[in-house]
Amino acid sequence: MPKLLNKTHTHRRMNKYLKGIKNSDDEILQEIYANFYRPLRTFVENNRGTETDAKDVFQEALIAVYRRLRKGDFVISATFGTYFFSVGKYIWLKKIKDKMRVAVIESEADIDTETVEEALREEKKYELFRDGMTRLGNDCRRVLELFFARVTYKEIAARMNYTGEEYARRKKYLCTKKLMSAVKQDERFAEIYN
Repeated sequence: MPKLLNKTHTHRRMNKYLKGIKNSDDEILQEIYANFYRPLRTFVENNRGTETDAKDVFQEALIAVYRRLRKGDFVISATFGTYFFSVGKYIWLKKIKDKMRVAVIESEADIDTETVEEALREEKKYELFRDGMTRLGNDCRRVLELFFARVTYKEIAARMNYTGEEYARRKKYLCTKKLMSAVKQDERFAEIYN
């Protein structure tokens, strides 16, 4: 596993993601997709790409991280999301260069910097909400994960052994309120939303 500069909850999550990639753990790979695909897609789509391109770049970024892990120890000084986004961004910039048959992209001046900043802002928002989710109880976290995965209230009720759809709907509402409260208490909230 890589050495990190900051050994906190972020360290545990990073190790979980890297171990999941190394072991091709479907559940962890799905979690990585759910948490990190959208900022990368935004970047690709706003820089001459399509959603299909974004999916390809995401897969290639996973493969690149996997290969790097197999080579041995390496240092990551950012969060997993920032690192993964950088890998994907590099892959897409290289694809643009190849597509356009340009010898070299000297700098990112040709790339819409506002888009990059917006994608990074989006990533920070996702990290804020993900961290908020970790502060919820298991029951709330599971309900929201199912809801965000577009599972119906009927199915949520069945999976959670609730009395019915209405209870599942109410539980989701209460858990969303708890999540929003946790997010708003985070010091990063004012920084991101102001």
